[in-house]
Amino acid sequence: MIWDVSCSKRQRPKVNIAFVSHSAFHPAMVVGSHQLARVWAKLGHRVIHVSLPLTPFHLSRIGRPHMKQRFDSAWGGATEREPNLIEWVPLAAVPWDVAKYLSAPLGHNFSVPLAKRIRAVLSRFGFSSIDVALIDEPRMVGVEPVLQARKTVYRATDLYAQYRGDPSILDAERKILASADGIFATSDPVARHLRDLSGGREVDVFRNGFDADHFRERRDEDPSLAGIDGPRAVYVGAIDHRLDLDGVVGMALRRPDLNVLMYGPTTISLPADSPSNLRWMGPITYDRLPAVLQHCDVAMLPLVDNEENHGRSPMKYFEYRSSNIPIAAFAAESLAPLSSSDSLFLYQQAGASGLGEAVDAALAFRRDPQGFSTTNLDDDMSWQQIASRMLTRIESLHL
Repeated sequence: MIWDVSCSKRQRPKVNIAFVSHSAFHPAMVVGSHQLARVWAKLGHRVIHVSLPLTPFHLSRIGRPHMKQRFDSAWGGATEREPNLIEWVPLAAVPWDVAKYLSAPLGHNFSVPLAKRIRAVLSRFGFSSIDVALIDEPRMVGVEPVLQARKTVYRATDLYAQYRGDPSILDAERKILASADGIFATSDPVARHLRDLSGGREVDVFRNGFDADHFRERRDEDPSLAGIDGPRAVYVGAIDHRLDLDGVVGMALRRPDLNVLMYGPTTISLPADSPSNLRWMGPITYDRLPAVLQHCDVAMLPLVDNEENHGRSPMKYFEYRSSNIPIAAFAAESLAPLSSSDSLFLYQQAGASGLGEAVDAALAFRRDPQGFSTTNLDDDMSWQQIASRMLTRIESLHL
């Protein structure tokens, strides 16, 4: 398919898109690649979503959050999740942590599925060619020449090397960037990183967005909130090393009247002596999120102050706003473009004091009879709008 850039959006031809991503589909973890893939599939484009492969080494982690479902998906092979949307959780010989030591001397990334296997899956689902490949997982370096897409875009969503403490990822990014037709980032810090890494090439910033219809539809209170009085402060997301755990615990201790609800999969040790008003709620499915958020009083983004958090583009900001609740958030650089929002209360220094002050300010705002309404707010940040702008930009890329 050769695009005619002069085509109107209504006349845009249908294309074959390969999304090479880090995260497989899961009810409790919906990331940007999932949202974009679904939007494009609903528009009639054909999309195959390929996530990071599993290997025999991963069997030792089968008890971790989401891992069993990933293995179930891998054993089942590539499947059509929805009309026009194929999901594939592939298998490979070894994980990146092993393959990275072999790739330089042997010239091959053994953590990527065999080229023959990739081509067989594409052929099985009728992908005779790939028009667009979007790669947001640098550890899949080496997949580009196999896909042979007409246009390849590297879409970085994090400062991956810092996030994983793995400098070898920088070399993987350089290799992908060298052959990429376009470079996308989800935040300004990530864009700066990619410009430096690519020798000053142009980088387009497409921040993460939200599913407007999903979060604006009014819901009855989720059963998990039964018996928990207000006011309620809520966090939804990964409970890992990026979360300011000490700050959350300290804030809860200072505000015994506030129920602090922490939803999400946990990969770190939680304090055994958490205050009674701090509740670890466990993972929650994406479908249930609005029924939780709409019945809380303040939402939190309590991040630690480190480089990787400054580069994150949290989807939760827009999901919180569209649920009509004010936000108390650490002032990560990626939130700076949003700092003029009247419902966002930023604190500059991570810790219990700053978080507590921001939560208090958000609660006062919540009680203000003038309040705020997010009806039709942030429409340009819906995934539908972002997906449209992204395809328009890809169409304009010169081969």
